[in-house]
Amino acid sequence: MKLDKQGNPVISSVNEQLVSVFDISQTEDFVKGKQIDSDLVQEVSSSIPREKAIQYFQELSKLSTKSIHFTEKAMEVDDKSIHFENSWYSKQREVLYIKKHLSPEKALQTLVQELAYQKYFNSELSPELQKAEVLSMSYIMLRQIGLETDLQIPNVFSQMNAVEIENTLDGLQEKTNSFSKEFRSLRNPKKKNKMQEMSFKEKMELAKHKQQKQIKEKSSGKKVQGVPKVQVI
Repeated sequence: MKLDKQGNPVISSVNEQLVSVFDISQTEDFVKGKQIDSDLVQEVSSSIPREKAIQYFQELSKLSTKSIHFTEKAMEVDDKSIHFENSWYSKQREVLYIKKHLSPEKALQTLVQELAYQKYFNSELSPELQKAEVLSMSYIMLRQIGLETDLQIPNVFSQMNAVEIENTLDGLQEKTNSFSKEFRSLRNPKKKNKMQEMSFKEKMELAKHKQQKQIKEKSSGKKVQGVPKVQVI
């Protein structure tokens, strides 16, 4: 401790800022606040049943704008601006490659990261901030389906002021909400009307039945018209 000439402690001026931070409470509030479907709000664990992980993978893969191939080859050149451990993208082939023999949880985590990148890539952001956003969205999405991960999210907030942090977190929540809605719409598609669910043969039978009914009604109407009027006495 520094002392002045009189022996009193010298107190340096300190600038302090109160800023928001990204922590687990945000993900819980997000889930409750947005009223995610009950089947997406569940116990969180570092592992989930294999069948469920495969089901989620198949459903989420429908959101990909690129073909997805599993491969045993070592990682080739990744044409994305940010990179993940178990996947890479070939712009020439327009194929997203994911390593084979990953655990179901790792494969699911890898897919969610790539989907977040596909949908919300922003070239105006630095690679560090872009990766932080993608991993944050992935973390929240995976928790919503019950999977806890060990994703290491870069600390990019130390370089921002309070307003920038707040705007970043607001944007992150908006993007994650949109991502979640897309996933829910896959799991709960709008119910098709009866005609859409019918096969071609069933539609033809229905049309034939309607035609026969119309002919019968017309024929019945002619008979009624031909009946002589009854004279009331």
